[in-house]
Amino acid sequence: MKYFLFFLIIATLYSGCEKKSAGIEQIHIDTLASIPVVSIERVENDTSQDLVYLVQGLQPDFLNTYAGTVLGSKLSSDVTAFQIEGNFTNSGNREIIAFFEERSKVISGACCFIMDSSEEKVVDHYYIDFISLAFEQSDEEMTGLSEDLGKHIIWKNRVIGCFGDFNRNGKDEIYLFRLSGINFRPYFYEFNGKEFAEIIEFPMEIQTTIVDINKEEVVIAIMQKTSFRIDDPPFSWLPPETNLIEMTNSYIWNEAAKQYEVLSTETKLFHWNIDIEQLEEIVQ
Repeated sequence: MKYFLFFLIIATLYSGCEKKSAGIEQIHIDTLASIPVVSIERVENDTSQDLVYLVQGLQPDFLNTYAGTVLGSKLSSDVTAFQIEGNFTNSGNREIIAFFEERSKVISGACCFIMDSSEEKVVDHYYIDFISLAFEQSDEEMTGLSEDLGKHIIWKNRVIGCFGDFNRNGKDEIYLFRLSGINFRPYFYEFNGKEFAEIIEFPMEIQTTIVDINKEEVVIAIMQKTSFRIDDPPFSWLPPETNLIEMTNSYIWNEAAKQYEVLSTETKLFHWNIDIEQLEEIVQ
């Protein structure tokens, strides 16, 4: 039932952005109001199913038309939440990622738009499968995100991610956190030449927090913790008095594998001490 309710809430995708001369910035949709559309017209290409639109800037009319025409199967809304601009695919041209939302409550997806060299045409696009509910302040604090990973990605005045070339391979990664009715965890993406792929795997789908970022060694330490019943199969090996498990993995970037890989793991177990009414670490 909880999965049904979660997916019932989730719906759409949003998009928009503007180029700034002073580097990569997040641009909100209201800054695009003064940018006129040169034209919004569909151009059929006999050798490709991609659609090309002639635009001066990625403003709402363009994005709504694009979302409805190209991404209609993935979206149920045409509301643009915000846009970010960076070097995500190494195309050498202007690149904009637009995030879509529904009823101001849910990010239901994103799309990276690639402009041509004249910056008057969108010539390619890549869908990013990311969904999240809106954050509260406590959710933002739980992420552990910092500008060591890159520039902040902000939605509804909350930091939900970062983007930048933290792994130093020449492309901007996207470090996002997703809040759902089931869990709260990171989704890290990088373009692999074909699509935006996840670049880190977690051992458990549970509460997750970044606890340390080492820019020099390109290492991210991530803590996961959960409470459980001791008879749950994944945890049946633990001491019977265990009430909570806390696992911290340090991940280092592997350029050959195009993934973050586990460098080290530290596991702590806790039990509930009735006398002091708090969790206490189990010393083994």
